[in-house]
Amino acid sequence: MPTTGIRGFQSLHVMSIDNCALTGRIPSWLRNCEELRVLDLSWNRLTGEIPSWLGKFDHLFLLDFRNNLSGSIPEELSGMVNLERLDLSFNNLSGSIPSSLTGLSFLSFFSVAFNHLQGLIPRGGQFLTFPCSSFEGNPGLYSDSLPFCEPVKATYQEEGDVDEDKIAFTGLPFAIGMASGFVFIVYVLMCCWQL
Repeated sequence: MPTTGIRGFQSLHVMSIDNCALTGRIPSWLRNCEELRVLDLSWNRLTGEIPSWLGKFDHLFLLDFRNNLSGSIPEELSGMVNLERLDLSFNNLSGSIPSSLTGLSFLSFFSVAFNHLQGLIPRGGQFLTFPCSSFEGNPGLYSDSLPFCEPVKATYQEEGDVDEDKIAFTGLPFAIGMASGFVFIVYVLMCCWQL
């Protein structure tokens, strides 16, 4: 992502540049875009730390970073009081999950899966509603309130590899739909034949 030469965008509400192989760090010029509602830079190759100034974005309701971000999760993210979705999964984050995030009362989706986080998973607030899959892939995380989940290893695929589980999962509804459609067409044709 460009780090200099960017001006304006103070009124920008949505920035979604996901799965574009972006490299570099989260640019500092974004700090001027305090009207953002959606910031999605997932599935890129961004590095560096999550900037603490994101906590000033009190209009933001979706924040999604799926990259190689490192460092800890800033306490200041709890300042995003309207946040509904926070996805920091599949990064290289370390440290613990800030307990201040339990104060995000609108948070309906949260995932830090497949990082290097450790320590106690915060209790209270919306954190009581998140499934174990939100925290999997972090062997150092533990909880005294969530049911035990087997640690799951992250599976990274080379480009061009086929995920057979994904094909099986998406293929089943497709097959059921095709079979249902076929039966319906045969039924309609039989009804028309009898007329």
